[in-house]
Amino acid sequence: MRPFLRSGEAARVSVNGGRRPRWRNDGRELYFETPDGRMMSTSVTPGATLAFGTPQMLFRVPSWLRGMFFDPGVPYDVNGDGTRFVLRTSPASNAAVLVENWPALLGKW
Repeated sequence: MRPFLRSGEAARVSVNGGRRPRWRNDGRELYFETPDGRMMSTSVTPGATLAFGTPQMLFRVPSWLRGMFFDPGVPYDVNGDGTRFVLRTSPASNAAVLVENWPALLGKW
């Protein structure tokens, strides 16, 4: 990872590569997927430069969700405090889920 729109050195986050990063809302944790299909988490310590902890495996990603490692899609998301993940339900799902009154649910995540 490297600073955006300013100079600075890059910092290594993953051990063997990663993609599809997602941040926890407070910026103190980063989630990403590895090439071999593990969902990882690493702590982030803010400062003049970001410091990253040792990545920890959270769970294995279903094989159909992985696709090609460099495809641009993002088949998962994580809620603001990092306690819940949402994954695509199937490789070719056309189904949609309608959540009504979703603003009222935001405080519950």
